[in-house]
Amino acid sequence: MTAQRPLIIGTRGSALALWQAHHIAERLLALGQPTEIRIIKTSGDRIQDLSFDKMEGKGFFTKELEAELLGGTIDLAVHSCKDLETNEPAGLTIAAFPGRAACTELLLVRPEASDATLPLEVKGSAIVGTSSARRKAQLKQLRPDVRIQDLRGNVPTRVDKLRSGLYDAILLAKAGLDRLELDLSGLQVLELDPRIFVPAPAQGALAVQTRSDDAITRSVVEQLNDASASRTAILERRVLNAFHGGCQVPLGVHAVHTAGRYHIWASGTRAWTDTPRRVQVSGTDVEQLAKETVQRLNAPVKPLRVVITRALEGDELIARTLVAHGIAVSGAELLTPAAIPFAELPDHDRIFFTSRNAVRFFVKGGGDLRMAPCDAIGNGTAEEIRKHGAEANFIGDGPDTPTIAKDYVERFGQVSVLFPCVTDGLRTIQKAMPEGHAIDLHVYTMRPVNLVRPIEGDVVIVTSPNHADALHAVSALDRWTSVVAMGTSTSQRIKVLSGVEALIPWSSTEMALIDVVFNLAIAPSNT
Repeated sequence: MTAQRPLIIGTRGSALALWQAHHIAERLLALGQPTEIRIIKTSGDRIQDLSFDKMEGKGFFTKELEAELLGGTIDLAVHSCKDLETNEPAGLTIAAFPGRAACTELLLVRPEASDATLPLEVKGSAIVGTSSARRKAQLKQLRPDVRIQDLRGNVPTRVDKLRSGLYDAILLAKAGLDRLELDLSGLQVLELDPRIFVPAPAQGALAVQTRSDDAITRSVVEQLNDASASRTAILERRVLNAFHGGCQVPLGVHAVHTAGRYHIWASGTRAWTDTPRRVQVSGTDVEQLAKETVQRLNAPVKPLRVVITRALEGDELIARTLVAHGIAVSGAELLTPAAIPFAELPDHDRIFFTSRNAVRFFVKGGGDLRMAPCDAIGNGTAEEIRKHGAEANFIGDGPDTPTIAKDYVERFGQVSVLFPCVTDGLRTIQKAMPEGHAIDLHVYTMRPVNLVRPIEGDVVIVTSPNHADALHAVSALDRWTSVVAMGTSTSQRIKVLSGVEALIPWSSTEMALIDVVFNLAIAPSNT
């Protein structure tokens, strides 16, 4: 069914809003429904002296559109879903979520402000532009040294302000930049993992709003609904609604639906100057997951004592984040790496690194990362490669090394790969390679450290199978309240040594470790 007259689409007048309105108009026309577009100026367009953290989620970009819709001067309104309040006005409904673009954030960096050796690859004390409280909170969590300055204007204006030198870097939603097809040449573009830098609830999703009693318009618009987009957008909006009930707070929510299950990552705090709390939960029931996510964001944190089986290096993210929430973190250096000299390198097509130490000792021994494409297990290893002036072309992310090995062999199993490595590693990737294609190069060994004091704590994070052996020799693994293993190989070694079923983070990143510890420190309510 289509309406007998053109439907009037209400929209803001920004370039991005007009793109969204024309996109919906084209899709409706493909269904045989003609439309007209009417531009409506909103409070968010008129008010330029408030930062977005005082505007987002409060209807500054939607109220005038909704008023026109209720008044009958337009038939539907097209919104960026993240701008809509979670409690809709009486008489209005979201008739469709017509697809979702990338939900991720992009960090745009001026070339002279780039520093690949630092997190987010922006120089120390850089000026970063954003007016979002959520972005500010997570940015300060990852890089407490940067200077944050408010950034207003439409998307092209914000990019122009970066190019003019007012900022060293700015944060923007990838969806908007993709839709506008803006020229970003000359800028470094870093796409941030949404599980680490958590986007706004329903970011990247469009919402088409109609009057609840307009059955004809609703029946037309509902044909645009994308089930996948609606599932995750609705879940994220339910978390937002339950967390603050309409008051704007720094909250990020990212939901993924796969194989019948939802996986949620959330980052929230009440003020952007505070360190966000993290939540990672999974399940099948949308209502229960939203409820549990908010309970964990608000519940008291148990003062756990966490030990990680390596030395802590400076002001690390994991220690900084957990200590801010009353969780003690200490390092227990059980093994120390020692270099193994190596001579002339054999011929090879690629170089694969399985640890930060492998990168460090390869370079220290005279190896050149520019001699062949570099590959890595984990983002930490890839980050170490960047610190030495190269980039990892393949990054095996996730806790299951055999799965990473299978993926790697499918892509590069027919070339010669050099593996700078420790002397007694498990060699999971090498064993998966066809015979003669993996070349081991021992660049370091691990030697035991004589401990000066006992290792005490509630939770222990075991960083490798070798560290599992070393820890179990001085502190039985089954005496800890909880054991966390960095990957399936370490988990299997812990099981053999002690029978303990270790917890495995969703990846090898520090943020994944933080998520595991928060899940242990925050018990969901039974009510």
